[in-house]
Amino acid sequence: GVGAMWQWLLSHILRGWQGALCLVNTFILIMQEYDVQSIFSDFLAVQFVSGLDDTAFFLGKNGYFGTAIRRGSRDVLRVRLPIRKDQQWWFRPLIFSLIAASMLVGWGFAGARQKQGAYLTCKNICFQFGDEFHSEMCFISGNFHFELVDTGRRPV
Repeated sequence: GVGAMWQWLLSHILRGWQGALCLVNTFILIMQEYDVQSIFSDFLAVQFVSGLDDTAFFLGKNGYFGTAIRRGSRDVLRVRLPIRKDQQWWFRPLIFSLIAASMLVGWGFAGARQKQGAYLTCKNICFQFGDEFHSEMCFISGNFHFELVDTGRRPV
């Protein structure tokens, strides 16, 4: 059977919200962590969880969850959407352009603030590399003081 227009529209709206929430989640994960290793482990966990649905679909398609689910998943794979010829050919490029422009504006704003030194306002920074992290990097450990600024007023 063919789904109703509202079902098609709802699926696209929900997928858009899923993508937006994924970006918000990524931002929160990055901002809450203190070290790079924690960020990598968080993203590894997110990748694992996001791959569970693909694994479940693969197992269902191959009959591990019963014949009814196998038939249903294979029916999903056989569905082909007809090519629509409509007068709103401009809608998709417009939406794509709006999303791309908003991302570029945000990127430019963050880049300009970074160049002004807004994200690095401390006067000193402390590095402490222990042997458990990397034994050959212990000579880098210590307190570093920023006394000079470059042409963009960033600490050097």
